[in-house]
Amino acid sequence: MGDTVVYDAQIDDANSVLSEGYYRWSGQETALLVTEVSFDRAQLPTRVDAFHRAHADGPDLRSHELALEHGDRVHLAQPEAAVGVHGIRWDWAPQAPCRAD
Repeated sequence: MGDTVVYDAQIDDANSVLSEGYYRWSGQETALLVTEVSFDRAQLPTRVDAFHRAHADGPDLRSHELALEHGDRVHLAQPEAAVGVHGIRWDWAPQAPCRAD
């Protein structure tokens, strides 16, 4: 039998660079891997995808779109998650260019 690890984090980044995803590396097969990402309702992504890669810089082995739940979050539960990188990435609406006067 394996261990159960619950990891909860809130990231409030005050810089102007928008985050484009969250991922975790798993060095062994995991019986159940659950990931949830919540977004600010004032600025929701235009698309959200789940993905799995063998290596951080490798191609996606699997990916699929996730729908926002409750208007502001996505949830991914992966039974028997394989070794590799498992994550959620998102796209934002294009930003209007800044204008210097």
